[in-house]
Amino acid sequence: MWATLIGYFGFENTSKIGMRVWAVTTLTAMVAALWAAGQVCANVVCGPVIQSISQSHPMFAVGLSLGFNPVTYTLASVYCSVWAACALYTYKKTILDKLV
Repeated sequence: MWATLIGYFGFENTSKIGMRVWAVTTLTAMVAALWAAGQVCANVVCGPVIQSISQSHPMFAVGLSLGFNPVTYTLASVYCSVWAACALYTYKKTILDKLV
């Protein structure tokens, strides 16, 4: 009887911890993929496009470079990190607390 109770409570606690670890790992992977996609977009798309436009329309390129400067990418990364932390907190409160 005691072995059954200990086994049951051990399984319940292990599954709760496993679900939390899975949620944090999944969200971390999603944030890393989002950040990597943003960096690829910034380095592969935005930079060459602004340089190619600067040949034909220099004033338009100046306007684009004002909007998409290096600080913009840093702020976008910070925004995505804060959003991910809030999403993790919301996910924990709505889904994982049902397991408790």
